[in-house]
Amino acid sequence: MHVAGTLVKPEKDETEELKIELEEIELQYQKVVKDTAMKKHEAVMPSKKILSLKKTVLVFSLFLIHFIYSNCSKHVKVFQCKFDHNTSYNSLEIK
Repeated sequence: MHVAGTLVKPEKDETEELKIELEEIELQYQKVVKDTAMKKHEAVMPSKKILSLKKTVLVFSLFLIHFIYSNCSKHVKVFQCKFDHNTSYNSLEIK
């Protein structure tokens, strides 16, 4: 520290106190960084669970639709369009 052109050295006690304060601040900073990282990790985890649940629901829905379609198509009569050459429109014929 310069005062009017002369160098003033801080007392030993001041430098030791400043070093201790700096170490405490660094420890607090590291703790805050660690806590923030944990909070971010905790915030990401529920979204992964929700995504997994959405995938499960989607797969189950597709399976259910396939099952219903495969069983119902055997019992339901299928309508098929046949072109009638005598008329200018398509007529439905039940098979």
